[in-house]
Formats: sequence, C-alpha cells, structure tokens
Amino acid sequence: MHLHLELKAVPNERLTEGIERLNALHNLMAQTPGFHEAQIWRYLGAPGQYLIVRTWQDADAHQAYRDTPEAKAFGIGRAAVMPYKNLVVQHWDEVGRFPGDASGNFLVRSLHIVGAGSDDAYLDSRRQRDAIAKVAGGVVDVRTYRPISGVDNVTEALVLERRADRAGYDALLESAASNDYEAGVAPTLYTTTLIECYQLVQEVLPR
Repeated sequence: MHLHLELKAVPNERLTEGIERLNALHNLMAQTPGFHEAQIWRYLGAPGQYLIVRTWQDADAHQAYRDTPEAKAFGIGRAAVMPYKNLVVQHWDEVGRFPGDASGNFLVRSLHIVGAGSDDAYLDSRRQRDAIAKVAGGVVDVRTYRPISGVDNVTEALVLERRADRAGYDALLESAASNDYEAGVAPTLYTTTLIECYQLVQEVLPR
C-alpha cells in the first residue's frame, strides 16, 4: 500500500472549516479507483494540529487521482487562503501490517531510525512487538512503513498503531512483556525518535 501522509496546522478560529474542507476532499478521493481510506487524526497535544493519512493501492493510483479534472478543480471558487498549513508532506511504502482483533479510534504514531543493514531484523523485531501488543489487547492494527519521499532521513521507519483507547496503550507500556522487549532491543537495530498520540476525527472509505 502507498501512504500519503500530511501534518497540518489549522488556526483555532478555522478548525471547523479545515475539517469540512478536508472531508470534502476525501469524499472526492473516495470515488477514485485505487483509493483505500483517508483519516483525519487530531493530535492530543497542542490544538489545531492534525495528522492526515491517505492510503492508496499504489503510487500510480494516487497520481491518477491527482491528474483528474476533479482533483485539479478542487478549491476553485473557494477561499483563496487554505484553512490550514502543511507542515509535512510525505509518501511511504507499507512494508508490514499486523492485524489486531479490537476496534477503536486511538492512534500512536512513532518514528524509528533503523540501523544500517538491519531492515529485515527490524521488521522481525516489529512483528515481535506487535504480537506482544495484541496479547495485551486493544489492537486494531499496526502498520509499518519505509520512506519514499518527503523524509529527511532515508533510514527512518514509520509505525501507525491503531488501538481501542489510551488506557489500553498505557497498560501495554506498563506490562512486563513490553518492558522486557524494549530492554532487549539492541541500539544498533533501531532507535525511537518520536512517539505521538492522536484521536480520530473523521474517516472516509471507498464508495
């Protein structure tokens, strides 16, 4: 799967407008072949910060959408100034997906720097960590990505872990199995540089 990820900042006085505009855009995308899903996640920190996740079958499907007259025309007749600012625009390739058995709208976004020559070992380690999380409960799914463009460090990996709620995630962090796993990760395998938590605002699926 191809992931188009954006981090956006929306002024406090335009929060509703920003969400409505993004939702209209995602509903337009949903009519396009190769579209899988689009989500707006609210950062559980400073207000007005959002993570936008758009999943396509592949990069060609995403580009085909961008080339449509409808995509090019989107925004004509609307306010000249967008109700948000793009902080980050990135493209990622999905390299692993671990299905859980829960439902929920809480997301943990983490970034890792993978050691040189450790790609396969990193994915094996991720699968071990995901299995621990599933046993602890509350996992919807966990997706792991490697960068295509828009990322400063090509050794970076992105993990999006969708969960039932924050309480279950906190319980996982406190569990002996999770702490034993973290203690056993060699610093040469990967290092974690970012962990952020989000709550789902809107989700659009194909029509």
